[in-house]
Parts: sequence; C-alpha cells; structure tokens
Amino acid sequence: VDGSTLAEKLSIAMRIHYSREPQTLHWGSGASIAHVQPDAALVAFFSRLHGLPGHIDRPQKLIDNIRGSVLASLPKLRRALPGASVQGIRSLMASLQGSSQ
Repeated sequence: VDGSTLAEKLSIAMRIHYSREPQTLHWGSGASIAHVQPDAALVAFFSRLHGLPGHIDRPQKLIDNIRGSVLASLPKLRRALPGASVQGIRSLMASLQGSSQ
C-alpha cells in the first residue's frame, strides 16, 4: 500500500490505533459501536494480513530502538514483532514515526 489515498488513510488509522491505550469495555458501561474508530476495520484487516498484534505495549519504545532507517533496524523489530511481515513492520513504523515528529 504505497502512494495512494488508501495508504494515507491506513497510516493515519494505524497511528491512532497503535498510539492509544487499549479500551476495555465493561458490561453495562454504555459503550456502543459509535466509539469504534471509523477506520478500525481497515486497521484490523491490514494487521491480520501482516501478522501485527492488535495492541502494542509502549509503541514509543519500538520507535526509540530504531537506529538509522527502519530497514537497518529490521532484525531488532522482527524480534519484537515475530509474526509480522516486513511490509507490516515498515508500514507500522512509518505511521508511528509520523506521530512522533
């Protein structure tokens, strides 16, 4: 997913999804489907396709561990996210780095 409006939409949605704390819904809390991010299905589909976890504890720690390019840090990132594809990791890091700038 490169260079398209879908890629931009995915990047923004991933940044929102992975930068926030996980929301736990309690029975009777009044939570509804309206609280789900509009592009949650897009993030869920991409994450599932590329083996990314649904939640990452302290995503800033992943960004801080990058030395140079994401490609150069790929072995370390693959150890941190063992089931993730290279494309998934690169897309995730690009979206998270966009939020830290």
